[in-house]
Amino acid sequence: MTDKEKLELIQDFTSKKEVQDFINKINNSLMEFNILKITGMGTQEIKHSHLLAWMFGDNEHKFQYKILDSFLQKVIDLFQEEKEEEEKNKSDKDVKVKIKELQNYISIPYSKRNAKIYREKDDIDLLIVDEANKIVITIENKVFAPERVKKGKKKGQLATYEQVIKEKYKNFEKYFIFLTQDLREAKSTDINEKWLKANYQMISNTLDILMETNETDEKTKLVLESYIDLLKRSNIVEDKELKKLCEEIWLDKNYKTALEILCNYKTTELDIFFRKLINTSEIYFVPWEKDSIQCIKTKVHDLLTKSFTSDTNWHESEEFTIELQLVKHNQYLWFGYRHPNANNLIKKYPEFKTIYEKLFPDKKIQEEHTIKYIKEQHISEDLIPMIKKEIKKFEKIVKSVLQTS
Repeated sequence: MTDKEKLELIQDFTSKKEVQDFINKINNSLMEFNILKITGMGTQEIKHSHLLAWMFGDNEHKFQYKILDSFLQKVIDLFQEEKEEEEKNKSDKDVKVKIKELQNYISIPYSKRNAKIYREKDDIDLLIVDEANKIVITIENKVFAPERVKKGKKKGQLATYEQVIKEKYKNFEKYFIFLTQDLREAKSTDINEKWLKANYQMISNTLDILMETNETDEKTKLVLESYIDLLKRSNIVEDKELKKLCEEIWLDKNYKTALEILCNYKTTELDIFFRKLINTSEIYFVPWEKDSIQCIKTKVHDLLTKSFTSDTNWHESEEFTIELQLVKHNQYLWFGYRHPNANNLIKKYPEFKTIYEKLFPDKKIQEEHTIKYIKEQHISEDLIPMIKKEIKKFEKIVKSVLQTS
């Protein structure tokens, strides 16, 4: 199909009334204004954990511990359902006793509880400690990321947490929960500990039910509804109605080709972020023809190239010195320094050697130094200050060396 035929097909597709009706239905199924999406929350685990800590505690939402209890009940129910389908062994019986104790805990009146929710205490995502009832609940939160296994260490990430909890809370009942998108089994654990499974669907269902059955103020309602909407937008939980609606249009053979073309030209969060950076004053956009990849680089690159390359047409020279680039690929952005001619220039120019050593102390000479691989789930407002800070550092070093030489 030619580009002209593709364009005509898309124009015909978007003008159809039934297609416009479908799009309106899809738009109406999601919140028009989502305060959490504006913050760049998306799939960032740390922000999800912060919000969960607020929801699980006795805080301004005035649900007391209802959100926590409902979540724990769903974790208990899942464990019991799975155990009914498996043969019982001794270790399962031990866990069953502990599960019964957890069930008893969530029936304790709120007035007799003193649960504190900690964030990143001993590197643990969520730690719930109730001194009054001698119970500690460890929650490891993984939205999309896998478990971490530290290199050179025998124990995995979760086993390390288990050891910390056992040492610090010796007289407490201890529970470990592995919160994921898809009810994954925890693997990097001590064989003597059982990590209970949980997913975000449990949290979404909990919030839906509580908001239906309890009165809440408008501010709390906005936060909780925004969170449910965000979970659906990010495909962390399934929106069955939206899924059914999208399947209807995808299964229509008349629309399939047009939809595939639209998907190929989809604008991602990476595209939006990249364009935003192009418009900043500290950097300027440079088209890079190789494999249709685009990059941005700092203005100081021209100063370096002009100073150190032998080519009189320095602005067209491929013999560049150091570039600080943000390179756009399909699935990620690469941010770092490129300097393929560093070896030769270090030998030839003492100023270049000084710049290189100030930028990369204690690092061997190589063609590039990566600062960060940026995937869609990493995008946040924090990235722009980080990039600007690196640019200022680069420019400061270059200018100070060149001015004193």
